[in-house]
Amino acid sequence: MKSLQCHSFDLVNGLQIVESADPEPGPNEVIINVRAVNVAYVDRLIVTGKYQVVPKLPYTPGGMCAGDITAVGVDVRDRAVGDRVVTRCAGAWATKVTVAAASTVPIPDRLSDVGAAAGLEAYGTAIYALENRITAEAGKRMLVLGAGGAVGAACVEIAADLGLHVVAVTSQPEAITGAELVIDRRTDDMRAVMKATYPDGVDYVIDPVGGDLAPLALRSLGFRGKYLVVGFASGMIPQLPANHTLLKEREIVGVDWGDYVRERPGAAEESLSGVVARLGQRSVSVPSANELNFEQLKDALQKPPPASGLVRTVLVP
Repeated sequence: MKSLQCHSFDLVNGLQIVESADPEPGPNEVIINVRAVNVAYVDRLIVTGKYQVVPKLPYTPGGMCAGDITAVGVDVRDRAVGDRVVTRCAGAWATKVTVAAASTVPIPDRLSDVGAAAGLEAYGTAIYALENRITAEAGKRMLVLGAGGAVGAACVEIAADLGLHVVAVTSQPEAITGAELVIDRRTDDMRAVMKATYPDGVDYVIDPVGGDLAPLALRSLGFRGKYLVVGFASGMIPQLPANHTLLKEREIVGVDWGDYVRERPGAAEESLSGVVARLGQRSVSVPSANELNFEQLKDALQKPPPASGLVRTVLVP
């Protein structure tokens, strides 16, 4: 088997393709021939040493993958060779991974491996944020920062499907669907637009970006509004003034779906199944993908990240 490993945080020489012996399944385990792995923004942070948690090197990135089972261990009853599945796992940037059979979720026939991989993390995060970390109510108002990114766009879509009134902030207004109001962060004064449109504030803010708009978005929350912190794609972790949480009794809510599925296995499979089912039923949009092999991914990571997250980067090892 082969894997793409991080041996240093130098993107020119630090990522290396490594060959090793094929794994064998232990009891209750399966081997997956990896067909597709979503490459998320957080992966770029990890392989450059800029993530909040720095891994011990050498490190094989990738936390979820789609593929087909090539071997099953003893005591595996409900999975068989040839089954197409998604799973959460460490070291998914590889041609094969070993995982617990119970951690796998079948892929519906009408959903491709690439489609499953491309949609899993963004929609998983959005659904977890809006249906688990809070219970978003139909008719409420939500402001979504970074709506042109993968997670932001998924949040707009899920929120609209739940019956929320959505305001999307983006530098790509022409690409946004599902929002009742779109604010162009390049030309519009977000705070002025929000005060004019919703003088009493919105009920929820979802923020995968951080950066300079975060304090203004916090001030756009109404009484007992909730600010969901999802990530810092801008590269800047904002300093949110505590007095603005005191005013109007606002709440800040952390959202980390990746940690949730890693730490709570039973709930994780239920969460994964829900996302895969929505993708298979086309109740959410299956994202477009730019498919790259190991060498192409190494080259792509040396360039600035794409301006839009609406087309996913997917490793097809």
